[in-house]
Amino acid sequence: MEKLPTPAELVPSVLNAIDELGGRAHFKDLERTVAKNLSIPENLMQVVRSGKRTEFAYRMSWARTSAKSQNLIQNEGKGFWSKI
Repeated sequence: MEKLPTPAELVPSVLNAIDELGGRAHFKDLERTVAKNLSIPENLMQVVRSGKRTEFAYRMSWARTSAKSQNLIQNEGKGFWSKI
């Protein structure tokens, strides 16, 4: 993989990761699982967008927001997400 997937491209991977992690997962676990499942290289994972936030974390946040707006997942608080 040469470039990071767009947030829209990450939505199906977020849904799969939630399933893989038992139906409920912390956003950090989702990030690790999606990165592993998509074989995203470490050098892409470490690209910083601003401050300490990586571009991958930023895109994953938007992927979760998109999935939430499509009523596919819900935020359970304290960083935990589950499918609806």
